[in-house]
Amino acid sequence: MLYLQRAFGGPLAFVHAAAAWDRVPRSPLMTMAELLQRPAEGWGAAVMAARLPLDNWIDMSMAVLFVGLGSVLLAQRRWSEGLFVTWGALIPLSSGLLMSQRRYVWVLFPAFILLARWGQRPWLDRLITTLSLMGLALFTAMFANWYWVG
Repeated sequence: MLYLQRAFGGPLAFVHAAAAWDRVPRSPLMTMAELLQRPAEGWGAAVMAARLPLDNWIDMSMAVLFVGLGSVLLAQRRWSEGLFVTWGALIPLSSGLLMSQRRYVWVLFPAFILLARWGQRPWLDRLITTLSLMGLALFTAMFANWYWVG
């Protein structure tokens, strides 16, 4: 922040720069509620016409999943890991945009340790592997069609 003060005249220059991407402090619940608004033509018609923002739905589901995993860690009394994962998912979600949420959660490694522990049960390991492979297939197909997957 000292560097930002000297170089750009304000210690919070990063906050002002984020506004260029329409990132403003906002409740995560408001951000998610905006996505959950019923489309004008109805959910069925919007799905069939491919008018739903797939990126935002994937990003929201990743953020919700990692908040859930963080909550499990907190319930297991693994306080530092749980807070790291929960806040690591909620802070970017508080920026007013769902964009790139999935990229932000990939560094929350305690959640992956938790998934690895759950993977000791064969049926759960197969479920996690199947869901991961489905995600890989989806992202590969999107990337092959020049769709932004980051």
